[in-house]
Amino acid sequence: MSIDIDESKLNYTQENLSKSDDIKPKISVKSLDVNTASKNDLMTLPKIGPVTAEKIIQYRDDFGPFKSIEDLLKIKGIGQKTLDQLKPFIQIK
Repeated sequence: MSIDIDESKLNYTQENLSKSDDIKPKISVKSLDVNTASKNDLMTLPKIGPVTAEKIIQYRDDFGPFKSIEDLLKIKGIGQKTLDQLKPFIQIK
């Protein structure tokens, strides 16, 4: 037994359509170099506000460029959890 379906009567919703990876937009994330980023650039990072951005810049001025991403743990207010959230968005050059 076969059933004929009138496709014009089917209810296609945005939710149904958005399940396909072919339709979803691809988002690329720009990676910031914390050794050269401005205060405004640093503030675009997750968990980084104006005070922490200033502390990052002050650390660079006082001690020179960061040698590894883990050096950010030396900044008061950046712990391991915050660093883990930052890693996809930062780089050290």
